[in-house]
Amino acid sequence: MKIGIVLITLFIMVILLFNQKEWIDFIKAGEWSTLKKIMGGDFKSVLLVTMGLMIIQNLFSLVPFLLLTAFNIWLFGFIYGYFWSLIGNILGSLLVFYLARYSIHSWGQNYKDVQLKKKVEENGFFTILIARMLPIIPSSIINIVSGISNIHQKDFILSTVIGHTIFVFVLSIFSLGIISLDQQYIAYLLVSLLVLFVIGIKVKTRKDNVRDTV
Repeated sequence: MKIGIVLITLFIMVILLFNQKEWIDFIKAGEWSTLKKIMGGDFKSVLLVTMGLMIIQNLFSLVPFLLLTAFNIWLFGFIYGYFWSLIGNILGSLLVFYLARYSIHSWGQNYKDVQLKKKVEENGFFTILIARMLPIIPSSIINIVSGISNIHQKDFILSTVIGHTIFVFVLSIFSLGIISLDQQYIAYLLVSLLVLFVIGIKVKTRKDNVRDTV
């Protein structure tokens, strides 16, 4: 049942994107003003197209996510563009995760020596959180490997939400031209270190409390 819902959702998104290929070409070419004139007041369609692109981006890349985020910020403004990009990225990650979990999870158990899979299973929350905030590994790979691993879905969801919240925020700031391309990596690093520091303090405090109760 669950795998059916995921497959149907992805199928609908693919069909929708295929029917609006011209719009996708305009987004990729940066001809956003032209696209805005073409779509007129048809914001429902552009919402569906951008959401579809963000979801499919978590399975395979059609349009760079930075470009999608910049388009959303340009079209909807910073606040709405940020949250729309965030929702799309999180939803896409979850759909691909569940697609892998309910379709190829048993097959994935045959590959116990895959390094990323082992890291996810040993320390899933922190591994995925770091991977989300410092996107060295494509999101699609993280989603699929997590799906075929034995990571608890709550750890995947929480780390994905936190990681994407930070990642998309930095992309949104970059989209406004507040920071340069070179500076965005410094921003990733500083924000990531801050988050990891806060999490580390909380983990240490929790361990100390457990030790005191014992």
